[in-house]
Amino acid sequence: MPKDQQIPIDGNLTLEITRRKGTKSRAILIALVGEYDGFLLDYYDSAKDAEEAARHFKECYKVAVEAGFKVVERFFVLEDACRVSVAEGLAVEEPVEAFREVLRMLKAYQMPEKFLKRRQEQAALAACSMVLYCPSIF
Repeated sequence: MPKDQQIPIDGNLTLEITRRKGTKSRAILIALVGEYDGFLLDYYDSAKDAEEAARHFKECYKVAVEAGFKVVERFFVLEDACRVSVAEGLAVEEPVEAFREVLRMLKAYQMPEKFLKRRQEQAALAACSMVLYCPSIF
């Protein structure tokens, strides 16, 4: 049986292509996080398909990190609020630029949410101020 192949992504993340036991060509792509943790990314019909997905993921990972995302389990996450499945980074049929656009749209959607939340907090503080400093309204 051929040896498992490891593809370093960054200092803490490595992809591993493992041949499935009992098959000649099926392969599994696993993300290894740190020394002891990891999770299954996907199954492939051949090691070649798994290698292609791993290369594509590596490029998408670079784009995600540049956009401020990090990998948390099976998601690219931005500030614990905005997330997209790592499956998007494995989709070799989609160009890396399409993945970049997905991240850009998610970030754009998140900004109004942050703004709205901040405005709601400011309105709540203003309402509290009225109650505290305007006792004549009671």
